[in-house]
Amino acid sequence: MISIRRHNSSHLIDAKRDGLIRAKNLLIQTRNGEVLAKKLTSNVSGMVNRGVVVLLPGIATDGNLFRINTQTGELYVVDNYESFANFLTSLGFTVYIYHPSYSDRVSNRYVARHCKESRYYGQVRDVDSTLSFDRLVFGELIEFLAAVRRDAEIKNLFLVGFSQGGLAAAAYEAATRDLEVGKIAILGSPFCLKENPYLSLYFMPFINSVNTLSMAFSLEEHALAGLVTEKLGPTSTFFRLLPAQFFDYNPLADLLYWPPNMKPEVTKTMTTRVLEPIPAAETQQFLYFINEGRFTSMPKNGLIKYDYLALMENLGSAVKTRWLFVSGEHDRLATEDTVLAGKAAIERGGGSAEHLSVPTGHNDMVNGMENVKELVGAWLLAA
Repeated sequence: MISIRRHNSSHLIDAKRDGLIRAKNLLIQTRNGEVLAKKLTSNVSGMVNRGVVVLLPGIATDGNLFRINTQTGELYVVDNYESFANFLTSLGFTVYIYHPSYSDRVSNRYVARHCKESRYYGQVRDVDSTLSFDRLVFGELIEFLAAVRRDAEIKNLFLVGFSQGGLAAAAYEAATRDLEVGKIAILGSPFCLKENPYLSLYFMPFINSVNTLSMAFSLEEHALAGLVTEKLGPTSTFFRLLPAQFFDYNPLADLLYWPPNMKPEVTKTMTTRVLEPIPAAETQQFLYFINEGRFTSMPKNGLIKYDYLALMENLGSAVKTRWLFVSGEHDRLATEDTVLAGKAAIERGGGSAEHLSVPTGHNDMVNGMENVKELVGAWLLAA
């Protein structure tokens, strides 16, 4: 049985409770635990209701990715429309922000301390090492969207996913053939990674060295890599002590965002307040995805193996969902060809898909000084 608990708290949520936007918490109880959703609605009288948008964050981040003020780096502000989520709310959409259950900061620094109605109030939870991308899609996300529909009292939804969030939206639709998802916007999501030269240059040498250590200590391959990624959230606290200018010299900047389009204050917020652990099973699946060269599931996760790209192609023209694929001209993680692989799968099946190329890198597609919130908003509003 899936249930919803509504909860409001004045702690650490919103900088101004009577702002342009009303923010509420939904504590969604699922068979696998509890997931927090943030619900944003307009506080402006006479605003026309444009429908429901669900925002799905990328890997190693929580849903606050969509709440960062792109000019100042502030979070939880409800008296302006600078953040991605706030802007969509200003257009009349009811916005639900998904915080995946691996969101350690959200669970242990907010829910456990301030949400007395939570079943985990006062408890510290460890990251579930067995939580893979497949489990997120086939368990948590299905239950999350069902709960959102009940709360909103509406069946038709729009999904907007960034990076892994876009992959999750695509996998969900491909596997469930949900006829009541009207539009899906895929932002900087790579549907194939094996041929990405930047991953070969930056990421894979690091992972290979970690795997060598794993085997040297008689651990399962990728076990140490999973341990490292599960500690991303706690270790990032150190960076809060550093000045914002330090983040101009991030050695991974070229891979994660396009530096000319990202203010250091925003990068600091991303690193110190939004970065989350990556469960070990999800790390393993990400590496499997790279090695396979296609967007597929992992059979060892207790599920049959799904070729998500093939399922997307098999949606055909009977499923009327409209798709938007957005790639960044400076994105070295989700290069244009890896994004277009998803669009091609939809079109091979006769589905409707559009593509936009924008002058951004990866994370700055959502949080850069120039980002895609207006383009996505206009696309969602279009008939």
